[in-house]
Amino acid sequence: MSWIGVLGFWGLLVGGVHLYYLAMGSGFIFCYVLVSWMSGRTSKIKFDYRLNGGLVLSVLLPIAIILLISHLTDSVHDRPMAPYGFYVYHATIESVFLPHYGAATTFLSGLFKLSINWEGRAFVGTLALFFIAGFLALQFQNLIRKSQLGFHMISDMRPIIGASVLMLLFSMCLPFEWGLQFIPEIITPLKQFRALGRFSWIFFYVINIAAATYFYRLLQDVSGSKYTVLRPAGYMIIILIWLFDAGSFYLNHGPVSIVRNDKLENTSQEYLDRFANLNIKPNEFQAIFSLPLVAVRTDKMTFEKNLSAHNEAMKCAFHTGLPILQSSASRPSLSQTLSSIQLISSSYIAKKRLLDMDQRPLLMLYTVGSELREAERGILRQGELFWEDQYIQLYRLPLEAFRDSISYLANTYEASLHDSSTVDISGKLRCIPDCEGVIFRSFDDQPLRTKALSGKSSYYSKLKSMIVLDTTLSTQRDAPMEASFWIYIDPEFSGMPSYEYSFGFEKNQLTSEGRIETWDLTEIYNHWVRVSIPLKKTAYHKIIVYGGKTTIDNLMIKSSNQTVFVNEEPQNLYNNYVLP
Repeated sequence: MSWIGVLGFWGLLVGGVHLYYLAMGSGFIFCYVLVSWMSGRTSKIKFDYRLNGGLVLSVLLPIAIILLISHLTDSVHDRPMAPYGFYVYHATIESVFLPHYGAATTFLSGLFKLSINWEGRAFVGTLALFFIAGFLALQFQNLIRKSQLGFHMISDMRPIIGASVLMLLFSMCLPFEWGLQFIPEIITPLKQFRALGRFSWIFFYVINIAAATYFYRLLQDVSGSKYTVLRPAGYMIIILIWLFDAGSFYLNHGPVSIVRNDKLENTSQEYLDRFANLNIKPNEFQAIFSLPLVAVRTDKMTFEKNLSAHNEAMKCAFHTGLPILQSSASRPSLSQTLSSIQLISSSYIAKKRLLDMDQRPLLMLYTVGSELREAERGILRQGELFWEDQYIQLYRLPLEAFRDSISYLANTYEASLHDSSTVDISGKLRCIPDCEGVIFRSFDDQPLRTKALSGKSSYYSKLKSMIVLDTTLSTQRDAPMEASFWIYIDPEFSGMPSYEYSFGFEKNQLTSEGRIETWDLTEIYNHWVRVSIPLKKTAYHKIIVYGGKTTIDNLMIKSSNQTVFVNEEPQNLYNNYVLP
């Protein structure tokens, strides 16, 4: 039973490194116990309740301890509950049993449409393929001849191999993809492991150990006969096969993976020297703000098209000790990440992140030549450049760069209530100079919901698609028209909805702009993101939102030269922005 304690300690140790390791080891042991129990019911092998009970205990205790530590020490309570990828990042038959590198991949891709996700790549290797092919051939022969030929030389490994096969099926998202999607909804911790393909690693190691064991014992038996020369030749062939696989893998992946990473060099004084030469101290700044902005790993809003500035900011943070405003941690706080993205929202949205800051400026880092959004370019222009080379620029950025116009807009709204020149529609909408062509839907006529941007309710649909707009618009204005609405960033579901805008002069002859994703929009208020669609100068317009279990609120259509205020208790709106 001493091994039980060793396993428990090992689970606690590797689980503290990464939860995937704990899940892999625990899942494998659970599957081993299950296979052993099933074997005991179908054969004469006695199931050892004491031993297997100890194995289960060695798994449960580390899980309980790590979950308890996490619960007691985690200060964040709004991490993503349904990370994206459970039904995407999994292994397939091709990713496990076919090579996925070099000339073999090109050849096989020409013959078949391979489905190989990078998270599911776990090619077992040539020797394991020979072993598996031989095993299947013997099983087929047993079925035809009703014989009992088999791999008796590794009969002691059958529970281990069986457990690895169960883990392989799990890594392929089976049986969940067979219409059993309700299981992860009930056992919600399953969804936290979005890259199921990684669990195929267990099968990779087990099947190769089984193959090596089988061929070794087979050659040992052969050496006892008159064909003893086959023994060294067999060993040499096996070693050559391993060398071929390892060499092919290295030649195709090694040069790309083995590169020098200077971001966390603890001997470098690169940034400290720059500051010292300018007589600047790092503590003059309160944090690092890099452009282009990066925000990843929430599985909701994602900004990762250009990581150059963020990567350089990590080196700067390591040297100076300053924190980074952007987020790139695994499963970060959703509200904290959204407040970071909000820094590049328009001036119509108050920046919540400023509430966590003092009055010191930010150290803004920009990688030369990087493409920026319009809001990012505006922030960059407000910075004071104090150092640059051909790769990066360092700025002193005052917090005034993030000022908003909320107070001004609120005062403008109050003034409109006493201005006879504004147009009043039923006491709810006030328009400047008029309300021609203005459409506003608050969705308060929908069933009451707690998730509402403003007003009493919002529009919710479980369907994969929901029609937001499907109508003919009639207006005499020359100014461009805009349709806007808000989508709820729901932490209970993975991913973000997309939308499609179609237009034309006839309802049955529409032109589509294609699906457009919403995960990189910047206009964020609380847990809502604003979608803005410039409307074409046509008669008919249609907007469809795709996603399923989606909530939207406040659809507004107006022209660019109209100002529209909405009295929506408990908040007012300015051009479909909330006035707190």
